[in-house]
Amino acid sequence: MNSRVIRAFALGIVFAVSILGTYYYVKDVGVSGELNEQSAKKYLEKKNFVVLTSDEYKKTQFKEKAVKKETAAKKKESPTTSSIEKPAAPVEKKPEVINYSLYIVSGMTSGEIAEVLAKQKIVANKFEFEQYLIKNNYHTEVQLGTFEVNSEMTYEEIAKVITKS
Repeated sequence: MNSRVIRAFALGIVFAVSILGTYYYVKDVGVSGELNEQSAKKYLEKKNFVVLTSDEYKKTQFKEKAVKKETAAKKKESPTTSSIEKPAAPVEKKPEVINYSLYIVSGMTSGEIAEVLAKQKIVANKFEFEQYLIKNNYHTEVQLGTFEVNSEMTYEEIAKVITKS
């Protein structure tokens, strides 16, 4: 190859790039249109996200705080009633099944979910449950909403309930 051929090739590349660049800036190829609230909402719902207005979000936050206060009040009441009522004869204790409505909101991690379940005595060890979710790839599939769980469920059953699988 001589220098003339190389110059011609380089000139061809410069010419092609300038034509493509002009077309790109004149036609606005990169912009696909205005993004409005409706199209954004449809897109998010299509991708299985929950879209809430700020008022709805505040209401869910308020409900969550009320549930936490209720459970705290129940926990405070439990020790006082159990310390007063002591049976005279030993009675066989059967393991009591604890039912709980788990409320998962956007942004909750698998660790937070495991912590809530451990506090409600649904799972015995929050660390083990969190590791189970991660090891079996359930931590990426957790869904938003309210789920009914109980203390007799295995880790696998709880994971399938909260991932809706």
